[in-house]
Amino acid sequence: MAKAAVSTQTGNVIDGSAQTFAPGADVLGQHSPQLLRSLLYGGAATLAPAKETGSRP
Repeated sequence: MAKAAVSTQTGNVIDGSAQTFAPGADVLGQHSPQLLRSLLYGGAATLAPAKETGSRP
């Protein structure tokens, strides 16, 4: 967890560092087409009926 916190900081030793990662509307706005497409495909795959393979006992 500490590595994740440090990897999202910017700054230097003299001036200090600041947390710069803030998930939210900015990220959603930049990636909304990919997010919507992913949710659509995931939902379709979840709702699609399983095909019978004839291997049931």
